[in-house]
Amino acid sequence: MSLLNPKLILEYISIPRVLFWAMMLALVWPFIHVRWRRRTIVTAAVADGPVPPPLPPLVSAEFLNPSTILRSLILFNLLFAAQSILDGIYLWGHVALPDNLTYAAYAHRGAYPLIATALLAAAFVLVAMRPGGAAEKSKVIRPLVYLWVGQNVLLVASSILRLDLYVDI
Repeated sequence: MSLLNPKLILEYISIPRVLFWAMMLALVWPFIHVRWRRRTIVTAAVADGPVPPPLPPLVSAEFLNPSTILRSLILFNLLFAAQSILDGIYLWGHVALPDNLTYAAYAHRGAYPLIATALLAAAFVLVAMRPGGAAEKSKVIRPLVYLWVGQNVLLVASSILRLDLYVDI
């Protein structure tokens, strides 16, 4: 019961981290926010004219349509590019790690996201690029998938280097 003290909980909240994630949400939100139906425009109706049919939905009912896949791939590639840049700076560029981070912690922090991203990449590619699907024929989506898979391979190579540095230390 002593751990439920609100003062203790507030000690674990980092204002810079909250601001960082709020900024990330603001940057990512336009990619994930989708209007599900078109807005109807109210106009003065002519009494003698026929009533127009309702507008079709803007987004199809299919969960992974090509526009959703495209936005997801853009986000995934940007996220993986940021991680690859950080790995390039700290691993391949031989820049010293921050003071409070050891190579053991750095190796452990890289292992679990690698497993998650590998499973995510495999599942996403299998579902999104299914044979006969609309995304399979897209000339924009296919190169983004190749780029994403390539970045996964780069993350695996970075993870191997992290482990090698950890073992050497």
